[in-house]
Amino acid sequence: MSMFSPRPRVAVVGGGVAGLAAALELQGAFDVTLFERARLGGHIAPLPIVDVDGQQRYVDGGFILFSEAAYPQTCRFLQRLGVEVEASRPSLVVDDRARGLAFARADVVSQFGASLSAQCGRDYMGLMKLVLALRDRGHPGVDDQPLGELLAARGVHPDLRDCVLVPELAAPWGLAVEQVLAMSAHTALETMLRHFTEAQAETRGRPRLMIKGSTIAYLQALTAALTRVGVRVVREGVARVDVDGRGVQLRFETGVERFDAAVLAVPADAALAMLGAPEPAQAAALGAVGYEDKLGILHSDARLLARDEPLRSAEITYARRTVAGRTLGISTWRLDQIHGLTTAAPTLLTLGDPELLAAGVIASDQLREVLRFRHCTLGLSHRRAIDALARLNDRGPIFFAGAYFGATAIHESAYTSAVAAAGALRRLLEKTPPTTGE
Repeated sequence: MSMFSPRPRVAVVGGGVAGLAAALELQGAFDVTLFERARLGGHIAPLPIVDVDGQQRYVDGGFILFSEAAYPQTCRFLQRLGVEVEASRPSLVVDDRARGLAFARADVVSQFGASLSAQCGRDYMGLMKLVLALRDRGHPGVDDQPLGELLAARGVHPDLRDCVLVPELAAPWGLAVEQVLAMSAHTALETMLRHFTEAQAETRGRPRLMIKGSTIAYLQALTAALTRVGVRVVREGVARVDVDGRGVQLRFETGVERFDAAVLAVPADAALAMLGAPEPAQAAALGAVGYEDKLGILHSDARLLARDEPLRSAEITYARRTVAGRTLGISTWRLDQIHGLTTAAPTLLTLGDPELLAAGVIASDQLREVLRFRHCTLGLSHRRAIDALARLNDRGPIFFAGAYFGATAIHESAYTSAVAAAGALRRLLEKTPPTTGE
């Protein structure tokens, strides 16, 4: 035991919600150091804007919507932090100019046999039977495969695929069309079940939620909690993590430090790259998770909204556009409307591939800020590795956390994986005397 610190020393690498939650769970029983070179928050990304009265406000560029039904642990965490939430009832519009159609997703059934093929209605009911089987029996009754292959095997009409299913799955994160079709079919059906459950809950008076004001309140509560409990924050990135008989050694930009244990709360591929000598199980499980780079572009270019005036006020617009011969799915969130703000021009967040900037989809003089994210591809290998990922935390002294611990890679998975990793680490160190500082 160290003469300077009677408690074991723990490193948490990564300042997204998984890292912040893990640090808060562990501090007190342990001396916790959090490493993060970039800004804290990860996908909690509040952005400052100025409203029509000249007042600074914040809108959300990352984590925005959630629900009690699908995010129960996140909701309890927010309550513990004292963060207020409010109801949100977002509407999604699909705008496909190549087909010459635009409609509200809530009215999709009325489109079957009208602007969309009548076959779409039959195909949609067939897919919903799989979703309900997943809810009732825990399995959809079909083998897992890429979503595009499942749809092709079932003869699903292209209108349903392109104008209903892909927008529903792509809109939250700006996923590419190809990425959606390569997604694990079981993960896609699980996502559809989550949306269905949220819609059902809304009819019973339990609407979707958002942080009151914006996620700036969430981020401020997290950072205040870090300060209050005494987490040490080092604003440097970690290059390498090694394990030996005395715990773990972290190499970062300006030095080396030893800890009794560490939580790597970074994307799976980044965690794997940090490991000096990864075990085969670590390499296999972490290597199974794929990622794609995504942009969040804050702008005011109203061309990304639907042309039809009644549809332009929708909170989310999923547009299909052909750029350089490739069909792009472009998700645009109307943040001024979502946050109840009045701004001189629409405050929009467009999510999608990095090529959006180079392709000139958004007028350069309308750009305000560009955020860069990475999101899980949600493929078959990821889905099949979920159990193996959970087993990585059976031993230590290195533990892992992140949204990728859930097949759908949502905020709830990031938080619950952090709590699980902290619990596993606590159990290990309760049985093992600290070695740092000896």
